[in-house]
Formats: sequence, structure tokens, C-alpha cells
Amino acid sequence: MSCLTKWPVKSRETIEQEEMDTPEIKQWTAAFRKGHGMQICLRALFLLLGLAVFAGGTRAHAASRVALIIGVDQYSKLPASAQLRVAVSDAQLLAKTLQELPDPFLVHLLTNVGREKVSKTIDAFVDEAKNAECAILYFAGHGIEFHGENYLLLEDSEIAARPDEAVRRVKERFYYETLAMRKVLEDLDETDAKLKIVILDACRNNPIDIEGPGGTRTIVGSKGGLGRVTAPSGMLISYSADAGEEANDGLFTNILAKHLTLPGKTLMEVFAMTRSEVRKQATVLEAEGRGVLHEPAEYSKLDPSALGFMFTPGAAPAGRPSPPSVAGPSAMERKEANQFQSKKIIESKLALAELHARMDADRARYRDALNVINTLTDNKRRPVVEGSPAYHQCVAASKIITEIEKSAPELKAEEKKLETILKTLGVPEEEISPGSEEE
Repeated sequence: MSCLTKWPVKSRETIEQEEMDTPEIKQWTAAFRKGHGMQICLRALFLLLGLAVFAGGTRAHAASRVALIIGVDQYSKLPASAQLRVAVSDAQLLAKTLQELPDPFLVHLLTNVGREKVSKTIDAFVDEAKNAECAILYFAGHGIEFHGENYLLLEDSEIAARPDEAVRRVKERFYYETLAMRKVLEDLDETDAKLKIVILDACRNNPIDIEGPGGTRTIVGSKGGLGRVTAPSGMLISYSADAGEEANDGLFTNILAKHLTLPGKTLMEVFAMTRSEVRKQATVLEAEGRGVLHEPAEYSKLDPSALGFMFTPGAAPAGRPSPPSVAGPSAMERKEANQFQSKKIIESKLALAELHARMDADRARYRDALNVINTLTDNKRRPVVEGSPAYHQCVAASKIITEIEKSAPELKAEEKKLETILKTLGVPEEEISPGSEEE
């Protein structure tokens, strides 16, 4: 999408003349002529020095702990079913928690905000977080994965897509219409902060669909959850749900905020305890039919110096060994984790089996439609009369073939994602049932 604007053009001589004709310039010129030029210059010099000192003091204050918190509930260009309820309140809770820590964060809070405002605030955030001790970027709202790229949706994101549109063109448009994860990581990496953290409470159901041939509705991108992203050096990326999973609204951020305030807990302890409690509560919600099963995940390439970072420094609980160490899981926790893993394996295998069944059905429909065309046209050697019954049958068969060809790449991408999840869960490759056949 081009952002170029045609501007009026003035000659350099015209601009210089207009600048010299301002009241301020005329006043200074008159002062110089009366012999007061040196006094004015000295006053200007002191003013500039004062501004420089102020700016330097502000940067020194900012370069400690900085956070950009974004929450989006309202989407002006998405259907009513895509509106959220708790993303803004999640963002407000985390912002308040970070601001009230003993060593508080300088927080930028944006709610229900569009692309232009986010872009300007990110620029300011990057400047303030230069060489900071810790820089955090948090997002709560809708996030989608499309052909290996993650995109965070803002209030004015418009991401309608046509089924016949090339993947490259869709990605280019998404990059400008959304907050692309690639840009988030690049901007945060630019700060050179000692510890860089991205927190994504955006693993909700995909709200975007398009109308394909024959009136069918298909999802743009994966059905739920974000794709896994490799963290740059010195960065931790935290997801409220693991790759390909959906998350329960409000659960992750509420638990994380509570653990951020615990004194004496290191960075990895905070996220490990958050992950454990989310997994427990999600298991209960899923069993009661009030939520989905999910587990947060962190991907990191942290430097050793960052591992000792504490959101809330302070004395550790009595009896804790020194130096601090993370206690191993209890027998009950290991049992719960194994049960969770087993359930996720079963769910993923069922989803993969259903996907393979659909792919097999599509292949059969594709072959049948192709046979209809070949039979009626003698393998495309005999034309059919326009408007005849044979003509209409060929048109219907062609629509089926086009629809299946357009949906095939998305189904293959979903198949690859489910297979990756199963491998991550420790399922041997030979146990992951392959697709029945290739088209």
C-alpha cells in the first residue's frame, strides 16, 4: 500500500524570503541593529542548554524499565462476532501492575488503537528504551497466523482477502494493515535493552473468513492461535497459549500479573509458575465445559546476565537456598503435566485425522469433477455446446476443482502445524499418521 502524497513545490528563494519575513526574524534584526544582539544570543544559548539538560535527564530516567502495553477489544472493520470483551482490561491490569512495582516501569498504555497511533508510539518507545535494563512489549487482542507469519490486529485493521489472491500480495497488505510480529521483533531488538520481552495474549480464535467459490466460507490463515517464532538474541517471547492453541480470555494475564509482584522471583521462575497455574486452571475450565485446554509457552535466547532479573526484588521466602534456584516439580505437578500432555496428544491426533479425512474427500471430489469434464469433452478433444446440459455440468465441475485447488495450500499448512505440535509433544514421527495420498 503506497503512502506517498503529492506535495506543493516552492523554490528555495521563495522559502528563504518567507522565513526572513516572519515577525520573530524582523524583531531579532531590529534588536541587533540597536546593539542588543549579544544579549539575545546569550539568552538563546542558555535556553538551548537548559533544554539539553532536561532532555538528557529524561532519557536517563527512561533508560531503566520501559513497557508498551496494547489492548484491543473493538475492531471497527471486523464483524460483531469478532469483538472482544477483556483484552483492554487485561492490558490495563498489566500496565497498573508494572507501574506499581517497587522498581516501576515507565508505561505507555494504548487501548482500542489504530495503526497510525501505534506506529508513532512505537517510535517513542524505541527511543526511551535505548540501553534500558528491561523493555517489554505486551499485546492483548486478536492475532492470526498466515503462511508462517504472525499478525496482531489493531482497531482499524482491514484484512479482507479474496480466495484467488496470491499469498505474497496478502502478506504485503497484512504487513501494513496490522502490527506484524516481524516488525515488533525488529523494533524491540533495535532498543539494545539488556532484557527484551514480548508478551502475547493474542492466541484467540481466528475472526477472519472469506467467501470462496460456491458460497463456502474459509478461514484466512490458521484456525486458531499464532505460529511459533524464533526469538532474536537477548529476547524472550511469551505466548498465553502454545503454537496452534487458543487461550481462555483473561486467564493468562491475571495469573501473570499476580506472579510479577512476588518478591525474590527471577524472570524464568515467574513465567514457569504462570505456565503451571494456567495449565491447572485451563484443565478445570475445559473439564467443566467453560473453556479450552491450553498451556503458555516461552521461546527465548536470553543472555546469562538476564536470568537473574527480578520484577520485584526482595528477600526470598525463608528456607530458600542461596543462590536462588528453581525447585523441581512435585510428583503431583509431574502427574498433572503428563495428563495435560497426553490429552493434547489425543486432541492433536484427532484433529489431524479429521484433516486427513477432509483432504481425502477433497481428492475424491477433485477426481470425480475431473472425470465429468473428461467424459463430456472426450478428454477435452470435443467441445460442448454453450447452454447445453453438458455445458452446465462442466461449469459446476470446474467450480469444484477451483475451490479445492485454492483450499489445498491452507490444508497442507494446517497439516504441517499439527504434525509439528505432535513432534513437539514427543510423539515419534512413525506414529504421526501421514496423509492418505498426494493430489
